[in-house]
Formats: sequence, structure tokens, C-alpha cells
Amino acid sequence: MEEIARNPAITTHALITTSQVQLIGVHQIIDATRYGNWKKLLRVTAYTLRFVKRANVNRSMELKAEEIRSAEELWIKSIQCQSFPEEVRHMITSGKTPAPLLVRQFNLYLDEKCLVRCRGRIQNSMLNQEVKTPMLLLPSRHHVVELIIRDAHERMLHGCVNKILTTIRERFWIIRGRQTVKKNLRRCVKCRKIEGKHYSLPQPPELPGERVSDDPPFAHTGIDFAGPLYTSEKVENPEDAKAYVCLFTCASTRAVHLELTKRLSAEAFMLVFRRFTSRRGLPATVVSDNAKTFKAASKDIVKIVRAKEVIQYMLNNGVTWKFIVERAAWWGGFWERLVQTVKRALKKVIGRSCLSFEELRTLLVEVESIVNARPLTYVYDDLDGINFALTPSHLINGRRLQATSNPNQFEVISTHESLTRRSQHQRHLLHQFTETWRKDYLVSLRETPAASTRRSGDAEIMVGDVVLLQNDSTKRVLWKLALVKELLPGLDGRIRAAVVQVAGSRNLLKRSVKHLIPIEVRSNIDEFTSPGSTEPPDS
Repeated sequence: MEEIARNPAITTHALITTSQVQLIGVHQIIDATRYGNWKKLLRVTAYTLRFVKRANVNRSMELKAEEIRSAEELWIKSIQCQSFPEEVRHMITSGKTPAPLLVRQFNLYLDEKCLVRCRGRIQNSMLNQEVKTPMLLLPSRHHVVELIIRDAHERMLHGCVNKILTTIRERFWIIRGRQTVKKNLRRCVKCRKIEGKHYSLPQPPELPGERVSDDPPFAHTGIDFAGPLYTSEKVENPEDAKAYVCLFTCASTRAVHLELTKRLSAEAFMLVFRRFTSRRGLPATVVSDNAKTFKAASKDIVKIVRAKEVIQYMLNNGVTWKFIVERAAWWGGFWERLVQTVKRALKKVIGRSCLSFEELRTLLVEVESIVNARPLTYVYDDLDGINFALTPSHLINGRRLQATSNPNQFEVISTHESLTRRSQHQRHLLHQFTETWRKDYLVSLRETPAASTRRSGDAEIMVGDVVLLQNDSTKRVLWKLALVKELLPGLDGRIRAAVVQVAGSRNLLKRSVKHLIPIEVRSNIDEFTSPGSTEPPDS
């Protein structure tokens, strides 16, 4: 260290004609990777130089600007000797060796302080000398360069890439400067908290077996609640004037069954579910939103989902109740889409009027009939194609309930022969509808929506990642930090949900990766050219 202080220029310990030059730098004494701040590294280096020089200065005296500047120049020399040994050797030997690529491209030279600078074409301008002849630094993969970029980023109040690059180029010239600045700015935790994006979603998975099975209608059912709707009945308690819609939808036939209830309680839900099973049959699988997904009356729905009598009833009847991930309503798209359809019809019909409970129930049954009469397949206009649109009502009732029945289709006298013929005709119609459902509707599901493209350089979620937990009900600055504890792969092995633990709490939550914003950056790809590449650097 004393030798560096006495002779800050580049020191050689061999003749110029030798093939190797031994360089002494401050990086051999001070480990820069132990520091995360450029100013702190310079102050530590300046105090070290003061101690080496044994300056007769009071220890409590603050550092001077000259000492900070000397420490900075010492680090710049060390970086340049590490990064550009061939270029430094060429300039020391006064051009006796062939000029390397960087020397020719940037017109490098050594100034009076033995700092490597590059000449430009703006020497006659009124700019500062450091701007006209900036010092050349390591382009990337050097910790000191990262500290310089981080310091400029903080001084510019976490500005954009152009602002940071302009500030740095007032003194330094970094090879591949724009790429290097972008790479380091993506690691800023504060910027990622405010502007960071969530993990990229993988490709859409295969449809579950319940969505493409030809089981009887409502064998696999989705349940959702909508409301509240207000009735015109005069009651003492305002809560008694509310009504809620319980929607049951078949996962395969896309049919709906609507029930109206006055309360969101376990007892009321059991009555609704019993009416549904008495009319449509007992389902094998029931899928619904997680209780925390509901925005209105979520506490009441939690009681329904967790009620012992509801769970016991499902177990006794062999019904499997599945739940989607919390706050991921798009996972239940096949019933959310129908909730939107029912709400749209109710809003347009009711408007600002207020109906009684019985009138509302009647209207809800009519809406159910209309929704079940919607076409599932494309209506062909040619004579060779199918001249009717397949609807959920065809798959449930054998015909559209909205269409007027033909009296000639029914015989007045019911005999064994006529009933047998009628039964065969009904089975033939049902078989024909089922085949149409397989060939037209099921095949149309093969067309997938626009595939989500994974952003280049995005890291995949892993156990132990520190993430920001997205909460749409609060501002982003109030979102909490969480730790990924477990990954939840799908049937295809792709990760679309994870179990996280919120900071300061022991509770574990299930969240979609769309609601998790990574804070710690982990690079999976090499964004820059390897050291041995012959590609010329950016200017």
C-alpha cells in the first residue's frame, strides 16, 4: 500500500521487452465486494491512504475533497489495469506493439495521471475536459462499476436509463453502457417495489377432465354467488330486504341453474343446494371460489364454506368440493363468465326499479331459461350444414324451452307401442345432440386464446424468493413483503401458484404467480457478450 501511495502510476517489475507486465492495484488490498456504496468505498480508501502516508492529521478531521479524488483515481487505475491489460501495455510501450481493437476504436491514450482516456471529436467544444475525454471503465461484471451506476441512480432519484447514462458519461465511458445500466437498474429494490412486474405466466394448461367429459349434466358443477339484490318488501331489518343469487353451472354442457336466497348462511345454502340436487341430480364434483375471493359478504361465505353441516352433507353424499387459489377469480372462468351474463340480463331488465322477492324469483327463472337457450356452436347458413344451434337446453331437456312445442309430435293415446317408439326417438335425439356437442362444441375448445409470451430474462419463481404481495384493495406502497415457502405445480408440471408467508406473520397464503412481484433479481440468461467474443462493444 505504501508503494501505491508513493507511486500512483502503473508500476512494472520487468523489462518492456518481456511478455508479461505485473500490475499492483488497490483491489489487492481492499475487497470492493464487501461494500455496497460507492461513496463509502472511496472514504474507506481515503482513510487507508491517510494511514499509509502517516499524515499528521487529527483523526477526527473530516476527509478533504483532494483525498476523495485521489482514492477515486486509485480505483480507476486498478479497474483499468484489471480490465484492459493489453491496452495498457500497448500505451506504456509507446505503440511498439500492434494496437488492440479498443485502442483503435476509442483512440485511447494515457493522461498526465496515467489514467486511460478516450479522445472524441468534440475537443473544440466548450464542455468540461472530463466530458470531452472521459475515462474508460470496465463495461460490466465488475463490482466497482455497479457501485458507480448505483450511486448515479440514487443521486438522480431513481431516474430512467437515459438520465443515469447521461450523468455517468459526464465523467466515465462504460463499454456497452446502456445495457450495463439497464441490467443494474433492474436490480434496484425500490424501483421494483414501485414499477416491478409479476412473474410471467406459463402457457395455458390443458382443460381439466370435468370440462370435456360427456358425463350427465351437472355431474361437475361450479358454484358462485352474486348480489346483493334489494327487494321492495318492507321489513324492520334492512338486511332482510336483500337477496342473493346462487349460480350453479355445469362444467361441460355450460348450463346454469339459478336459485334465490334471502341470507348467506349455512342453513340457507343447504336449502338451496338441496333444491338444486332434487331438480338436477347430485353432482360428483363441486368447484367454487375460495371464500376470500368474494368482495361482498365474504365473512358470511366463509361461514358457509367452513360450516360443519355443509361439509358433513357433502361427505355423506360423496360430493367432492374443490376450491381455486385465493384471489384468482380467473381460475374459475367457466362460471365467472356466466355470472357476468346473468348480471347483464338483470341490470337491463330491472334497471332502477325495485321488485318483490317473488317477482325477483320469477325473473331469475326466466333469465335461467334464456341463458340455457344460448347457442353453443356456430349456426351454419348452408343446406349441407346443421340447421340448428346446439344449446345447453338441448343437452338437458332435449329441446329449447323457449320454442313452442308442436302438438302433432305428441299422441293422444298412449300405448305400449307408441311409448316405446317415443322413448327410442328421445334416445336418438339425445344421442344426436351429444354427438353434435362432441364434434362441434368440444372441437371448438381446441382453439386456445393468444398465448402469453414470457418476457426475456424473467426468472422463474423458486422457493425462498422474496416477493411483493399484490393487493388490489390498497395502494402499491402499502403492499406487504412475503417469502415463497412452497410451489404448487399443475398437472402439466408448470408453476402457476405458490404458498407464501407474509412478513411479520406465521400465516401461509396461497396466491397465483400473477399476484407475486419478485424483489430479488436472479438472472437466468447471459444478456451480454462473453469475454472471448469478437463482437465490437457499443459506443
